[in-house]
Amino acid sequence: VYQSVRSMVEAELKAGLVNYSYHTNSGSRTLLRLHRSLNWLKMLLEGLSEGPDSEGRYKTPGELGRDAYKVALAPHHHWMLRQAAEIVFLALPDREYFLQLVCVQKQEEATPVLRIIVHALSLVHTRTQRILEKYNMLELP
Repeated sequence: VYQSVRSMVEAELKAGLVNYSYHTNSGSRTLLRLHRSLNWLKMLLEGLSEGPDSEGRYKTPGELGRDAYKVALAPHHHWMLRQAAEIVFLALPDREYFLQLVCVQKQEEATPVLRIIVHALSLVHTRTQRILEKYNMLELP
């Protein structure tokens, strides 16, 4: 039983469950995928917390999701999956739906709540990033 992310990574390395040359099923590889997805979510929520552009327009969740995907996940996906993701971004619900998920009605109420959530996600992402970097796991196959 693992006590921490670090202990899992170290145990899997010691047991030979992680390979840097070919895909293996390991907790470390799953952690890397979740880490990338957490970054996508963090970036999406950061976008939802921002105000309107100079013309008074808010980006849609689909636009924000696409922008975050291009940075956090697309570099690790093959062409077919990147194309499928485009369809998902077209189908994302509107901004009001996401605001209701964080229990607010207006953007002005959402911004401080979303910033608290983003801060918490950032802490987790940073800690995990350090561990993955230390053990050279950021580009596992």
